[in-house]
Amino acid sequence: MLASYRILICTTLIVFSNTVFAQNNSEVLQKNNLNMFRWDESRSLNEIDTNDLKEPAVIVLDEHKYVYEGVKEVHHVMHRIIRLNNDLGVEMYNKMYIPTQDENAISSLKVRCISPDGKIVNFDKTNLKRFDNLDGNGGYTVFAIEGIEIGGEIEYFYKLKMPFYTCNRFNLQSNSNKKSFKMELEIDADFYFDIGMENMSQDYSSVDSSNGITEWVYIELDSLPKHSEKDPIVFKKRLNLCFQEFSEKGYNYSLFNRKRFCKSELNFFHLYKNTEAKKKIYDSNLKKLFKQDIKKGVDEFTLRLHKNFSIKGQGESEKGGSQLTKKQFVASASYLLKKMRIPHSIYAVGNRYINNYDSGDRTLSYYDIDAFMIYFKDQDFLWDPSCKYCESYYVPYRFLNQELVFIGHFKNLTFYEGYTNAPIQRVPTPSCDFSTRLTNIDLSFQEDLTVNYSFYQNRGGYYSYGLKSWYRYHDGKGERFEKFMEETLEDFGDSPEVLDYEIFENEKKEIVVKASMEDETIAKKLGNKLMLNIGTIIGIQMEMYDSLKRINPIIQMFPKKYKYEIRVKIPEGYEFLSSQNVELNDLGTRESKKVFGWNSSFKVEGNEVVIRIEEFYDITRVEVDEIPKYRNVINQAADFNKAVVFFKEI
Repeated sequence: MLASYRILICTTLIVFSNTVFAQNNSEVLQKNNLNMFRWDESRSLNEIDTNDLKEPAVIVLDEHKYVYEGVKEVHHVMHRIIRLNNDLGVEMYNKMYIPTQDENAISSLKVRCISPDGKIVNFDKTNLKRFDNLDGNGGYTVFAIEGIEIGGEIEYFYKLKMPFYTCNRFNLQSNSNKKSFKMELEIDADFYFDIGMENMSQDYSSVDSSNGITEWVYIELDSLPKHSEKDPIVFKKRLNLCFQEFSEKGYNYSLFNRKRFCKSELNFFHLYKNTEAKKKIYDSNLKKLFKQDIKKGVDEFTLRLHKNFSIKGQGESEKGGSQLTKKQFVASASYLLKKMRIPHSIYAVGNRYINNYDSGDRTLSYYDIDAFMIYFKDQDFLWDPSCKYCESYYVPYRFLNQELVFIGHFKNLTFYEGYTNAPIQRVPTPSCDFSTRLTNIDLSFQEDLTVNYSFYQNRGGYYSYGLKSWYRYHDGKGERFEKFMEETLEDFGDSPEVLDYEIFENEKKEIVVKASMEDETIAKKLGNKLMLNIGTIIGIQMEMYDSLKRINPIIQMFPKKYKYEIRVKIPEGYEFLSSQNVELNDLGTRESKKVFGWNSSFKVEGNEVVIRIEEFYDITRVEVDEIPKYRNVINQAADFNKAVVFFKEI
């Protein structure tokens, strides 16, 4: 809960000099309305309360300033102080990542550690490293912080030049609580812009500026709770800023012009060449495979692309890196498809942040400069060559239901041509039957009432992606993969021990897991009764008990379905007595069609108690008036976590 806040919008006449920043003992901005960026050369630790000590780390101070003077670049100034309370906190913050276009992007950088006894250790700049393309996500400057001690603080400050984007989303929350948060936007009068808040009650409304006046936007929060990974992402607190027009020499320019955008990107794809890809990937066998079965050709093409242009991570990194950006993966694939004379189209994908704000009904949209796909019209399927583990039968889930913008179609020998009417306008969304997780668990009791599990799970479609990535990356073996699998399986139950497991891909490219486990604490003896905490067997479920009112629709990543069959062998010397929270049912409909629901039931079959569960979400967009029912269904799953079955001695 936010204790208090202050948000101001004002207009101020100012005179700009060539230097945005000034210095006066400590580095501050020429216009620093919130009195930010104070850097005392000597200081003691900040005071925090006892509740903050329970967290791995707490962000004591988080200050940001963004200066928008033109459409070429943006100045970002940041100052942060972090208290580290345990080893996990140190692990979370011992390395920092700053997005940088080039080696000159950072104009100032200060980093230091303050030990519990007040000793200050300044940052060693030899630890600073820059990557032109880290994990395929563009340029980053990375620095490791040495001298960190539990109970101490990290403090850093930087000035950064960033590329200008027409639409920007600022995530206000972090994975740690913030004790103080300040943010200021300084926006030149030549811009027309719009601001919206997500999941916060404050409203900016629409603000226009005129010549000679600069808009100043302030946010000041005296506390900001963390956003846990278990919390629904749709409830994350964010600020969105979108620039609509830019005025220059008396003429207003639209900052997103679809025609100009398409022309520019078509020119890029037309001129792009990758001779290294041609040498390493292209051969007659690949061309032959494409002619025989284009989907098998796409899968082989993807495999070769990433074998030659992706870099496996080292040490603790699973992500690795890439020699190509996502856009270059698509361009390289198109370049070789042209060599093979295979008709295809290039589409840009509308950014998924198209959104109606919680604070109003304004809609902002723009196109991500890196989000492109290839479309095969005759076979009617889309392909993202940058997605390493996406088979040809599906696209990255972040693109589902997003608008497609036609760039060009390759048909003849030398160039892309245009369609009168583009054949596809949105990325199609499959039904929930496509992305499924089927789980069967058989439970039996030992003499000491330890519970044995026989576990089987099949993951298909988008639900297979995460586990499949780990499996393929590690080839299903190795210490780190084994640890990952044990942690995954230990979620099913109270505190099970994994005895052995098997994992493989079947002929449908689904990922299958079989395991044997035992759990000493899931069953408890209560006099002549035995209580089985059966609800924990499906793993911790997301809940939405929070009564926060939504004005914004909820966007899901993809439609999905879960099915469980749990068979509990009644222990010898006992009989079934009763159950609690096992039989639950709720259903949401739209125009008489079932769109999401939960149903769990049980019955006694011979010497077994059989529990069957089906949970499904067959839409990606939950409208505002559907959210109360959606909450109910989500919370049925969380309520099942409390389910118990009782047996009594005969």
